[in-house]
Amino acid sequence: MFHLKRMNDLTTPIAPSAGSPTPETPAKPIFLLQESDFLIAEDIEGALQSLGPCRVIRVRHISEVVSNLASEKNVSAAFLECGYDDVIEMNLHKILNELGAHIILTAGAADEHKVRSMGWGMLIRPFTEQLIHKELKAIAG
Repeated sequence: MFHLKRMNDLTTPIAPSAGSPTPETPAKPIFLLQESDFLIAEDIEGALQSLGPCRVIRVRHISEVVSNLASEKNVSAAFLECGYDDVIEMNLHKILNELGAHIILTAGAADEHKVRSMGWGMLIRPFTEQLIHKELKAIAG
């Protein structure tokens, strides 16, 4: 059983078992970051870390996403460098939904209307740390 607590505008599950975080010491948010460009990945990770303690799972290619999430119980948000059709064809939206992840696409700007209609976030390049923070707040409600 998980309790929910707001942390950095993201809902983070809090596990009450011994040795695990408690409501007084919440779990760090976990972010998935799929980005092929090292410098852009560094910028996004830096923006996420500027919000507070977190763990970032980085992968370079979309095909690595599923295997890198195999041991995860929850993910706060997933930043994916792919288009809407890629997410749907690979069923990533279903996998990420099961983990509680908010989806934010960082490519495929032509599909922004479809992306937003799914309740996902969209970062249109070039984007800044402030835009990353704004998008996280928008999708977290």
